[in-house]
Amino acid sequence: MSADNWTYCPKCIQKENETHETLKQKANDSYGKISPNEYIKLIEELNKRHLAEPKTTLVEYYEIGILKNEFFIRYRSHCIMCGFEYNFDLDKEI
Repeated sequence: MSADNWTYCPKCIQKENETHETLKQKANDSYGKISPNEYIKLIEELNKRHLAEPKTTLVEYYEIGILKNEFFIRYRSHCIMCGFEYNFDLDKEI
């Protein structure tokens, strides 16, 4: 697949941050209430997620230029993981 750029999806990053916070809260709430082995597994999972490099799943296509007497910008993006899309168009007469 050709693209102008691959970058990080804001929705996927937001979801991962929310999952991380949920796991963090679960670990905090579980301290002293579950076995040490279970708690260590929670902390390991939390650390694994925290240290994981985000994936570049947002594909971007863009174009900018002048056509006759009009300046234009075209931007399209979509995430191959979650389906997030963002489009932007600008047309300005010169």
